[in-house]
Amino acid sequence: MKRPKQLLPFRETTLLGHTIEQAEASQAAEVFVVLGANAQRIKTNLSFPDLTFVENKQWEEGIGASISTGVKYIAKKKDFDAVLLMLGDQPLIDSVFLDQMIGEFSKDPSKMVATKYPESKGVPALFPKKFFPKLLLLKGDTGAKSLLNDGSSLVTVIDAGRKILDIDTPEDYLRIDDIL
Repeated sequence: MKRPKQLLPFRETTLLGHTIEQAEASQAAEVFVVLGANAQRIKTNLSFPDLTFVENKQWEEGIGASISTGVKYIAKKKDFDAVLLMLGDQPLIDSVFLDQMIGEFSKDPSKMVATKYPESKGVPALFPKKFFPKLLLLKGDTGAKSLLNDGSSLVTVIDAGRKILDIDTPEDYLRIDDIL
């Protein structure tokens, strides 16, 4: 892809812009966006003046570094009881699904809430505060899936159906219209 995939057009905005809109429309208390490669370019192409962007300067280390950077930032700033992690390249995830996750967390705040995938659990996922120390230890390409799939019974799983499509290739991007 010639431009950062976060800036690919989607509906009236971009992939990342749409993701932010869905997060802001959900019951989440606050939205933070962690950016890595092309952070400045992405920020200047988005119109969210009140949004907090957190820059991961170690973005080349992988998604684990991005998660750790984001959790470290929010842990210093506010006393949140959980963090909901989502990706900027899953444009079919909507505020209704995010609210469903938040609702499941409200029923049992001791459990993680994860999205069902064919072979595993993944993001979007919601992690209670007691898991922040483990999220802070993530490194490299080891993302939150390692915590969600460690055999723990402390995970509630929600099926998102076809909403789990993520955009990793130009072909994935072209498939969005087929799914909608």
